[in-house]
Formats: sequence, structure tokens, C-alpha cells
Amino acid sequence: MQGIEKVKKTIIIILIAILSLLAPFVLLVDWMTRYAYDRKSPKMPRFLVNIFMGRQNKDQAEKDRIRKQAEELEEKAKTRVEMTSYDGIVMVGHYYPCDDPERFVIACHGWRSGWEYDYRTIAPFLHDHKTSVLMIDLRGHRESGDRYLYYGKKERFDIACWTNYAAEHLAPELPIYVMGMSAGALCTLMSLTAGLHPNTKGVISDSGAGSARALGMSVVKNLKINPRILYPFIRLDARIRLGMDDNAYTAEEAMKANRLPILFIHGTKDAVADIRSMEKLYDLCPSPKFKLIVEGAGHMQSCFQDPDAYMEKLLEFFDFCEGR
Repeated sequence: MQGIEKVKKTIIIILIAILSLLAPFVLLVDWMTRYAYDRKSPKMPRFLVNIFMGRQNKDQAEKDRIRKQAEELEEKAKTRVEMTSYDGIVMVGHYYPCDDPERFVIACHGWRSGWEYDYRTIAPFLHDHKTSVLMIDLRGHRESGDRYLYYGKKERFDIACWTNYAAEHLAPELPIYVMGMSAGALCTLMSLTAGLHPNTKGVISDSGAGSARALGMSVVKNLKINPRILYPFIRLDARIRLGMDDNAYTAEEAMKANRLPILFIHGTKDAVADIRSMEKLYDLCPSPKFKLIVEGAGHMQSCFQDPDAYMEKLLEFFDFCEGR
């Protein structure tokens, strides 16, 4: 009997040790999943954001300059627009109209970011070149409804609704374009098969990826952890929490059925959206396609790394789409 008792105690000790080792891993997975998908998750410390996103710390003067640009854009885009999406969720956009516009752009910001930061130089440029811009708060961000981020699974239909809203209320006779950055670019590419209004003439993807999985694998890799070990658990957690499989529908699938022209923009030093994912999308795209690769640019930094090439490519893309 004493021998059996010793064996039981040994097993209990081993189980406790295993659970003690697994607990931090489980907590890490749960925290990362909530931060990735849940707008109510706690804020991540700045140094961790820099690790995840591959960002470089900026000095105070640069931070002040960026903040000023963002505040200036907020002043220019004061007109607030509301639209009820396909599933009854209220979506909010911020309208920056120009006089005698020649086109209309719906702009989608990046993951956990804001339109006033992501488009602080692009929107004024577009405005100065006869383009009215509607910068939307994606689902699960800022003033738009819903608690969770779905990485295009639901947002693609929101974007399609925005194109229909714009064609009816804001730009009835204008060519419409949808532009996205990072996760916003993923949502934008997935919207290609979601019922965009016929007035939609083209799509612009800046720092996009083929799927939520592709983005997640890149981010986990920045932690110096083999993504094949950690990411499956994050995916499982998301499936349990949201009922969402990140491979249920992807931008890669949308490419195969797409007929609209696409402009792909990417930086060679992108640590979040692997440039190889963009190259695969480009190869899969059967429609007219354009590409701008900016040497040395990080994630969503191409427009700042080489603004002249960036803006020139945008105008070239518009000319092509409107000349068809």
C-alpha cells in the first residue's frame, strides 16, 4: 500500500509540475488571441508592440510631427458619416471631400490603428489631386460597432456596403476605389468578391497579406518563437472564442475570382506582412495588376520612405483604371 501511495504522490507531483509549466503558455496564448481579436483587451506595452510589429522607436520631435499631421487631418475630415452594415452593425466614416472631384476613395486603416495616422499624408495628397476620401473606422475599431476584429471575414461585406453607400449618397457619378493598409488591405482584397458596387474601378493594397494566418505567423515569428509551435494554439483559441477559422476564406481565394485592377504596394523591410505573401497574391491575380516595391520600407511605411514614387504610382493607377 505504501508503494501505491508513493506512486500516486509522484504522479500528482508530475501533473502539478506539467500544469505549472503549461500555465504560462496557456496564458500567453489567451492574451495574444484577445489582443489580436478583442477590442476590449488590455493595451500592450509600447516595447512589446515594437517587437511584434518590427517598429523603430521615434524621437520626440518625430512623434510630435506625426501627431500634428494626424490632428490636421482630423480637422479636415470633420464630416462624420454613418452607415448600417449588412448585419445591422453601425459603421462610421470620416469624410474629406474636395471641390469638383474626379474620383472617390474609401480608405481602410490598419490593425488597431486609426485613419488619421495611417492616411495623414496620403489623404491630403489625394484631396489635392481631385479625389474625395472617406476614411472608415473598421469593424471593432473606434466609433464603429462590434467587439471583435474578424480580419476580413465580416469586414469585407462592410466594405462592400460602404461602396454602395458612397455610390448612392456621396459619389453617385464618380469612379470608386477601395484602399487598405495592413489588416485593412487584407479586408480590402477579400472584399473583391463581397459585392462591391459596379462603380468600383480598382483596389489598392498597401502592406497586405494573403490571410489572417499569414499575418499571425509573421508576428509570432518576431517573438523569436517558431510560429508553427505557437500559432496553431492561437488559431484554436480564436476558433473557440469567435467561432472563426482564419483559413475559412482568404485574400488568396478572392484573387482567383477577381476582375478589378489591383495596385500592390509593399516595403522590402516589412516585418509584419511578409513580402512573399504579397508576391503570391500578385501572381494569383488574373486581372490587370500593378506593383510598387519600396526598398528599405517597413510595415505601412512605403508612403513615408519614398513619397514621390508612392504618389506617382497612385496617379498612374487611377489613370489606367479611368482610361479603360
